[in-house]
Amino acid sequence: MKDALIELILTHQNRPISIAMVASALFVPSSLTIFLSRPELYSVLGLNGVILFSLALSLPIVVLCYGICYTPMSALVKVQKLVAGQLTQPDLAEAIHVDDWLEWPCLFVGGWIANFVLYLLVAIAYFHPLRLGATFLLVACFLFAVWIVVWAASIIFYSWCERESKKNTVPT
Repeated sequence: MKDALIELILTHQNRPISIAMVASALFVPSSLTIFLSRPELYSVLGLNGVILFSLALSLPIVVLCYGICYTPMSALVKVQKLVAGQLTQPDLAEAIHVDDWLEWPCLFVGGWIANFVLYLLVAIAYFHPLRLGATFLLVACFLFAVWIVVWAASIIFYSWCERESKKNTVPT
């Protein structure tokens, strides 16, 4: 276990910060959820069940916040490569092994956004009793809708840039 952790840190130069951010996005709101949960939840699920419950509810929020950040940035990178004339379609083996420079910065930003959203929900739950599970799922549905809109806008923007690029190129 120790060797695997050291190898992870050494091979991913700036990535431990992002890994710590995602871990905090998952575990810190979970711990706050544990402290703010109603006592009857502990009698039904137990402490381990409450921890798993809060992790299961915060993970989709982290993933959706990551997707909201990653989708438009990847479209912008593709447009930049299209304009520079460097856009090629690699085969699957090349695509798997190519480093994605957007992955960890978007994970970092998505983790911060998820932290903000989850802390806000826990703070609201502290002052106004609400069902945390249902509220987390409602927020996840809202974030999913935002991601769908961002995804559609990114596709439309990339398609428009691709058409404009084809119009502006003169065949030789």
